[in-house]
Amino acid sequence: MSFSTASVAKDAGSLRLRQRQTLSDGNSEDLDPSITKDGETETIEDLEQKPKKTFGRTPDGTVFTVPTTHDMVSQLLDPRQPKNLSDVLVLAILALQISAAYYLPSNLKRPIFALVFLFWRAAYNIGIGYLLTIQSKHRRLETWAARWKLFEHPGSGKQPRPWLYNMLKRELETKIPEDYEFEKAPMEYNTWLVFRRVVDLILMCDFVSYCLFAMICGHTPEGENVLVGVGRWSIGILLVLFNLWVKLDAHRVVKDYAWYWGDFFYLVDQELTFDGVFEMAPHPMYSIGYAGYYGISMMAASYEVLFISIIAHLAQFAFLVIVENPHIEKTYNPPAPRKRVASTPISGQPELVAIKSSDTEDILVDQASVSPELASQEAPPQVHNLIGLSNIDLFRITDTSVLLLGFYLAVLTLVTPSTPLYQVLFVLHALFWRVWYHLGLGAILAWQSRNKFWTRHFLKYGESHTEAWNQWKGMYHLSLVMVTGSFMAACWKMYSPPEDWAYGWVLLKHVVGAGLVALQIWTAASVYESLGEFGWFYGDFFYDSTARLTYKSIYRFLNNPERIFGTAGLWGSALITWSRAIFIMALVWGSDRKQA
Repeated sequence: MSFSTASVAKDAGSLRLRQRQTLSDGNSEDLDPSITKDGETETIEDLEQKPKKTFGRTPDGTVFTVPTTHDMVSQLLDPRQPKNLSDVLVLAILALQISAAYYLPSNLKRPIFALVFLFWRAAYNIGIGYLLTIQSKHRRLETWAARWKLFEHPGSGKQPRPWLYNMLKRELETKIPEDYEFEKAPMEYNTWLVFRRVVDLILMCDFVSYCLFAMICGHTPEGENVLVGVGRWSIGILLVLFNLWVKLDAHRVVKDYAWYWGDFFYLVDQELTFDGVFEMAPHPMYSIGYAGYYGISMMAASYEVLFISIIAHLAQFAFLVIVENPHIEKTYNPPAPRKRVASTPISGQPELVAIKSSDTEDILVDQASVSPELASQEAPPQVHNLIGLSNIDLFRITDTSVLLLGFYLAVLTLVTPSTPLYQVLFVLHALFWRVWYHLGLGAILAWQSRNKFWTRHFLKYGESHTEAWNQWKGMYHLSLVMVTGSFMAACWKMYSPPEDWAYGWVLLKHVVGAGLVALQIWTAASVYESLGEFGWFYGDFFYDSTARLTYKSIYRFLNNPERIFGTAGLWGSALITWSRAIFIMALVWGSDRKQA
């Protein structure tokens, strides 16, 4: 499968680095044993020993050979690699940061280097993000290059700055000694190379300033015993080594093209493959690719480093959602045109009606042939979704009930005292909703699976199959909201704010607990994104769907993500509240979910 916009439309975003199904380094040309050299026929083995070429394609259809490039660390630090002025500039800025970390007064080092790191992180996520966004939407970087005539040959008489042209030519050709000529390369490729040098500066300064900040904040906690210290350093080193492997393996797979967001400028004719770290976790460069931050935080034993690591990690996820994902969808997953067939009767033919098929296309069938059994097997109609704040509809009884019950629960939680009696009542209240959720709704689904118990009840009283489905969705949605809300209310009653946040493990428990809660929220959002409302509400219990099982999004990495990470928030709440009752609830409900 060639790597082009048309051919990779099915594999939305598979190419891009921090999400992608990865790029192979294969040849896009067919190997032909009849190719001759000096009048002699070459064998397949001879051809395989030749360097394999990668071909790029610009938006206007220009095809060119993509030269081999090297990673920024090798370019900067490997003495065997040629150096140029931009390398000297990057190394000088890094040396300036290191000197500042050594010579600044001790009382100024932490705040200054916190600001330095946040500056470079903002340059990464906001600065690079802005450049990539305007490039994706408007090809703005290429427009600027053309407006400033960066790549106009001085011999044409149109180059107002020959010195700049010659400097760029020298800078770029020094780095790429083979298969590259500055004058002949497409403007898109040259623009990408210039963009790369900006990225190199920002990424290197971002990393070095973070490490310097961690070294400045690093210390040994007072009263720490040897066993805890050895464990802290051992886990920290393992996380850093794991992070290093993730980065190296990701670069091995995607090469410089995806590492530097090459598909914002041009595409390559190359196959897509699954490999390495990209089979381990979703968005590996943005998820497990930041494990080293937390390893360094452990070795530094500093909450300042931990918090600034969390801020940087969250900023990187925002970069993924705001910058990369929209470009991925636009480039590799354009919306397919929807096929529609008129549902009006045809003269001289039996009356035809349109029903929905599993692929959402309208199909014409003979109305007389639509039996009640078939009617119950069609896909559910497309209606206003239930999940999400944007889907709240006060004219819908389910949404109104959810809001009213949530309001009553919040008021009761806030106005009642946190005495032992009310704590017991709120825990029992949460237990009641959890029992109903597991046993009550579970029994309904079991009976519906065996004999269509729920659907038959509504058909018995003249209601439609669709009405049965909508009523089930409303009941399940209301129950799930109350299960979550009642548990949150119980946690609120059992929680006592610490008197000293710096005492022992208090702050760490809150940070880890909040992280586990966030993990469960992300898992639920990923599951809903993969399944849609049909799967979220167990639609296959009500409709004989012909849809095939697929392994996309989070299900590509976990078979049952809701069972593995679906209770992380319970354990996070137990850590934050440090309550025996909440811990027991998390233990029981977690085991129930695994046995479900």
